[in-house]
Amino acid sequence: MNIKTEINEKANIRTHTLSGAFEFDALFSALQDIYSDPDFNPELNSIWDMTKLAGLQLISPEQLKDVVAYVTKVRSKHGSLKTALVVSKKIDFGIARVYELSMKSDSNNEVMIFKDVTKAEEWIRES
Repeated sequence: MNIKTEINEKANIRTHTLSGAFEFDALFSALQDIYSDPDFNPELNSIWDMTKLAGLQLISPEQLKDVVAYVTKVRSKHGSLKTALVVSKKIDFGIARVYELSMKSDSNNEVMIFKDVTKAEEWIRES
């Protein structure tokens, strides 16, 4: 699994593009690397583009809980932020929806699911 990160400080957006075959360990390791990077800007909203990722449905409920717990712990320290999840497959939408609902109940961050990166960017830019 590959994860490419682009930062647009002017737009206040960090975009992570995932591609290849889903691997939980690679995803969790990438999250830890992103949030522990000394250059990490906690004030940026984020877009997770998973339209080129295969096998997201392989994530287990326990693994999804681990991701929610970790992200909530790190991001909740920095106020209310927006996270857009971009998926292209119906099954991935279901997984993203579980994540969205879990984040809404466990944190003060806004999470929305999109099928189009442009729509996700528009939502993030809304006040």
